[in-house]
Amino acid sequence: MIFHKKRLFLVLAVCVIVAAVILRVWLSGGITVGSTAVQVDIEPGTSYQTLAYDKNVLLMSGEGVRAFNTAGQEVWKIQTANTNPFIDVAGKYLLIGEMAGKSFSVYSGNKELRTCKPENTLISAKLNKNGYVVMLCEEAGYKGLAVVQNPRGNEIFKWHSGEGYVVDAALSDDNRYLAVAQIMTNKEKVYSRMIFFDIEKNEQVAAEEREDCIIAKVQFSNGGWVTVSDTEFLGFTKTGKLKYEVGFQGRTVSAFQIDNPNNMVFAFINNQNNTVLEMYDKNGKLRGSYAASGELKNLSVEGEVILCSQLRSVMYIDPAGRMRKSESISHDMKSIQLFSDRKHAFVMGGNTADILKIR
Repeated sequence: MIFHKKRLFLVLAVCVIVAAVILRVWLSGGITVGSTAVQVDIEPGTSYQTLAYDKNVLLMSGEGVRAFNTAGQEVWKIQTANTNPFIDVAGKYLLIGEMAGKSFSVYSGNKELRTCKPENTLISAKLNKNGYVVMLCEEAGYKGLAVVQNPRGNEIFKWHSGEGYVVDAALSDDNRYLAVAQIMTNKEKVYSRMIFFDIEKNEQVAAEEREDCIIAKVQFSNGGWVTVSDTEFLGFTKTGKLKYEVGFQGRTVSAFQIDNPNNMVFAFINNQNNTVLEMYDKNGKLRGSYAASGELKNLSVEGEVILCSQLRSVMYIDPAGRMRKSESISHDMKSIQLFSDRKHAFVMGGNTADILKIR
């Protein structure tokens, strides 16, 4: 009996120690500035965009795209000459084009797979993870044209918009469904409409009109669609049935990230010009919020990790709204981009970048 009591005491003691270690690790989790400073040759005043792709972070400007790894090394680049470029990534694919241009190209890494030159001016083009592309174009006599191509560049679906201006579109991950956002106008009001298509059946399967808003973003996520407008964000099933709606209560959205289905993050500006972050799950339920005393910028989200900046500090916030840590940077910040490993971040300032380690 004494032996059993001693063994029980030993087991309990070990459990307490393990729990204490886990708690300490959780509480000490945060960010540290790595020793790697990356020199990035970029002309002063040049605008650029950063995004995660594969294991790298991409830096896109009018001169092309450059890929940096977590050690800060440039691993490859794609040279282009676009005045107003746009970029989209999905799975192993990368699409580069020019807004109001006449062509776009699809890549895997820096290997060009194909180039498309539509007859009409491009509005936008987006990929799904299988390499299917939906492009929106201007079309004489209509308010827009949506065309879907398979990975070989063959057209498999086309739809002309006669009533509303097309502003964004996205494809489902199974290549079967298409969602298109339109801006509708009449003499009295401006409103938005979502239209959903079954590509295989070549037919419209659903539509949803939303008053007093302009939908700017459509994305396929977690087996359904998420749309973001200036007044709300909505969730739909794959076939276009409305699942949830979350209104912004008159607040201004300064930034949002909806790439992570169970951690969709919105940054609002309140009446005191302070930023409030709100985190939502895949069903549109609020997970947590964080109210800053000032303005937050450079929002980046990967999985459960949320980074943003305030002045010269990088802040690590979790989905429950707890600030895990704040770390000072020696220079101004123009952008923050988390790597897909969620353990590193690329912090750009001027023509210098720091690699941050997340722990």
